[in-house]
Amino acid sequence: MRIALVISICYLFALLPVNIQAQALQSYQQQALAQNPSLQAKYKEFEAAMTKVNQVNSLPDPTISIGYFISPVETRLGPQRARLSLTQMFPWFGTLKAQGDATALQAEATYEQFLNAQYRIKFEVAKAYFPLVELDRLIVIQKKNLRVLYDWKQLVITQYENGKISLADVLRLGVFIQEMETELDLMQGREKPLTVGFNRLLNREDTATIEVDQVLAPTLTTLPQEVNWCNHPMVREYGKRIDSREKQALAIQKQSLPKIGAGIDYVMISERTDMSVPDSGKDALMPMVSMSIPIFRKKYTSAIKETQLQVEGYQQAIMATQNDLTSQYEQLIYEAQRENELIHLYGIQTIETEKIQQLMLTAFSNSGQDLDELLRIQMQLLTYQMKQVKAETRLHVINENINYLLAGSL
Repeated sequence: MRIALVISICYLFALLPVNIQAQALQSYQQQALAQNPSLQAKYKEFEAAMTKVNQVNSLPDPTISIGYFISPVETRLGPQRARLSLTQMFPWFGTLKAQGDATALQAEATYEQFLNAQYRIKFEVAKAYFPLVELDRLIVIQKKNLRVLYDWKQLVITQYENGKISLADVLRLGVFIQEMETELDLMQGREKPLTVGFNRLLNREDTATIEVDQVLAPTLTTLPQEVNWCNHPMVREYGKRIDSREKQALAIQKQSLPKIGAGIDYVMISERTDMSVPDSGKDALMPMVSMSIPIFRKKYTSAIKETQLQVEGYQQAIMATQNDLTSQYEQLIYEAQRENELIHLYGIQTIETEKIQQLMLTAFSNSGQDLDELLRIQMQLLTYQMKQVKAETRLHVINENINYLLAGSL
């Protein structure tokens, strides 16, 4: 089943992951693929599912029975003392193969879950990595802001000594600096929980050092007009389960046919003591053939009906998954465009605000007036700079989310 995704907008641009990605992030993603416990658990589920194939395509165990005659049964050759029987039942032709195929397809469905978990883990690592990059950049911006304020403090003190401003202005700047210092402390305190969460994804020590690269800004690229969600692991998983149920239905049909048994009886006979006859005491060997008669059909009919209902359920699940993937894809396209426009806006606002700041700083140096307005402009500049960094972080996360959606589909 193929679903076409046509993006009905005047241009088909959105953000995908940049070709040149941070080497540190790629390295951490590989570590997570090798060490993440939840991913390892998924792979163990697949291995366990594979072991079931040998369980279902093997013959049933043979039956052996031993009997001893308490009262010997007299025969022409002598009294029967004991009997040894060995029987092996064989299911109808093709039953074992159908059962094995059904179980193998179930294992393949479990492997699709593992593949999807791989893509998801890479996204989760990126989702945890970019906030660390953001925090590193925000701390740099805040420290730069504080250096500016420290320089202004010397200027304000000079203006106060020259009688151009009041003591209240000096104290006001001191309060503003204290607020910025507190914000910096809070930022630095945020590093620990982010580090612990990231290291846990990689199954490392909480205090393990994390290398944070300078990540390149994401670029605009053309998205595919059609996405074949049928190739997504979550969709393929349901497809494998449908195939498995169909094979299981075939196996049930064959199980409803007679089973054939082959065996042999070995009877131990003692020699006659009352007379002499040829072959007296010679043990008897009797080959046997048996057949089961499956006359109680209700259980087979019910089992086949169960598989049919399961197939219908998986078909509905495929449609629901494709609809969900389409909705996510459309939403991510919108979010990518929105964040891109915000980054552009914040960049322009930062440049213009820096110009205003320089003009007001020059005026304050000359007249000592409008300190409040100068501080407000500095706070506004800081806000724009931080908003731009946060928008870029969201953009990177959106990129990785798109990559997660498309990784198994392209």
